[in-house]
Amino acid sequence: MKLGQGASYTEMECMLIEITCSKDQAKLIFQDNGVKVFDAYTLEEAVDKTLIHVDNQIVLDHTQRVTALAGDLARRYRVSVCQAKMAALLHDISAIVPNKKKLALCEDLGMAISDLERRIPALIHGRLSAVMAQVFYDIRDPEVLQAIACHTTLKSQPDDLDMILFCADKIEWDQADQRAFHPRMRSSVLLSLEQASLDYIHFAIHEEGFLMEAHPDLLAAYDWLKDKKAHGITKEDHMDSIIR
Repeated sequence: MKLGQGASYTEMECMLIEITCSKDQAKLIFQDNGVKVFDAYTLEEAVDKTLIHVDNQIVLDHTQRVTALAGDLARRYRVSVCQAKMAALLHDISAIVPNKKKLALCEDLGMAISDLERRIPALIHGRLSAVMAQVFYDIRDPEVLQAIACHTTLKSQPDDLDMILFCADKIEWDQADQRAFHPRMRSSVLLSLEQASLDYIHFAIHEEGFLMEAHPDLLAAYDWLKDKKAHGITKEDHMDSIIR
């Protein structure tokens, strides 16, 4: 992709650039001396550059913390560190799209949107980030894209990469240390990804006022994880954190 004289974009790139920023901003984000930024820099540098140019320091700081923790958890659970960091770096990249434009963009991209997601558009940002990871960063790894897409709600039968990103995102949420789940989850995530995921979901579902409404995927993940635990499949349980 080149900008300036003879510029050319894919249809989806044009759509995303139009809705997120001006073409002048796009030049700063996607080009460096005529070369596509994502070919010239590491993924981490490219994501940093993108978020800096749209002046979103909160998401940048969160992304850096999530990436560090995801890498640590990947090493602990023998999951690809490269996949974990790639998913973490891009899990909130849709933050460059203004909230008021997210639903319209998802509709333009042909994404299915539930009534709940229309009422709470933040619930769709993971799936939109997965699409943007493909378009802007040429990510083709289906496991990475799945982890990005489900990092907000998780899903039934998540794999370890899904749970690593889900847990890292919740632990490194900028308001997490104000919530009761945080110390418990920080402890349980070192012993069992399943238990840590249960700790968060149990809190989210049962804490009055925390969720406006539970997403069906979150409830499906909760049921699946509880069933797995009940049948004794999870071996590295944090026994002090058993869901009652």
